[in-house]
Amino acid sequence: MAIRVTEQEVLDIMDSGIEVSSTQMTAMITAASSVIDNVFADDSTVTDALLKELERWLSAHYVASTLARMAEKEKVGQADVPEFADLFLDGRLHVGVAVADVEDGDAGHKIDVAAAVHVP
Repeated sequence: MAIRVTEQEVLDIMDSGIEVSSTQMTAMITAASSVIDNVFADDSTVTDALLKELERWLSAHYVASTLARMAEKEKVGQADVPEFADLFLDGRLHVGVAVADVEDGDAGHKIDVAAAVHVP
């Protein structure tokens, strides 16, 4: 099926500060159109107007959740998320907190939250 929305229609519902190339926007709209076509292929009760609106919002979501969210560093108060490059230390990827005697990633049995907050 044909693409239902234009780049401008998608940009109209997004923040004005978003910088997206025409090529990137076309890729996002094409992906959204394909999803909408596949999901609603056999549903004759959905109107063309609704399909267009779904495609527009899904396209905007794709842009906002990928291209527009590529921040190098985020900070809220004293909490911050380091740049991706900062996660590499000594040639190894450090993305977690080391807990003694935990090799499978399940530290639940090693951490006692109840004792830390004085819950009987």
